[in-house]
Amino acid sequence: MPREKVNYRAEEIEVKYTEEQWNLFQRKRRHAKKVCKALHEHGIPILIYGSTARGDVNENSDLDILINANIPPFRVELSLIQANLQIIGREIVQATPSDVIKGHLYLSNDTCMTIFLTRGKDLNYEFYKFSGSIDYKDLMKSKRVPGIDKSLTLVIPTEKGHKKMNLLGNEKYAVKILGISPKIIKVRKRVLLKRDKVGRTGVFLHEMLQANESFGEVLKRISDRNSLVKRKIRQ
Repeated sequence: MPREKVNYRAEEIEVKYTEEQWNLFQRKRRHAKKVCKALHEHGIPILIYGSTARGDVNENSDLDILINANIPPFRVELSLIQANLQIIGREIVQATPSDVIKGHLYLSNDTCMTIFLTRGKDLNYEFYKFSGSIDYKDLMKSKRVPGIDKSLTLVIPTEKGHKKMNLLGNEKYAVKILGISPKIIKVRKRVLLKRDKVGRTGVFLHEMLQANESFGEVLKRISDRNSLVKRKIRQ
């Protein structure tokens, strides 16, 4: 999927959805309900974040899900398998040595599920509010919420679609409407503006798992050879 360029336009834009766009949104939400129901029935809390939560989806939009509790990865995988949802890929990622270590589960239909493998900080969780997030209850009510996309555009749902405005210059309004801290705004602006200038930024840790490997054993193997990862796990 092409990288989103930062939005530098000053004007606020009103977007009215066509019937085709509403149908696409409903199709994306039906898929989200199917996946999240499998987790909900096993007592696993979730947050859906990004365009599926905001409503400004397109054909290439991913379904991004955060496991919103300290749940062992094998429980998540088992709930998906029992619902006949195929896991097509698994990986361990860490943006920087000080950041939380995450496990990603990839399903078909462009679905990515995130599990925190180390203890997250408040700022880690605020990332999901920054982009717009809903829980299972909100999903079942077809709720849409405001959030900020990767072009630093603030998207606010309306009855007929959404309105959008540049985050740059509207930071205080974004803090108020999203209920987030100025710090997460500052962090995300720095990351996305840098990416816009120099291209895709790298990550400190990125390792794919084989089909017969567990997150625990791969993370241990990584920590045995990397003292920074070992220190993060012990925190």
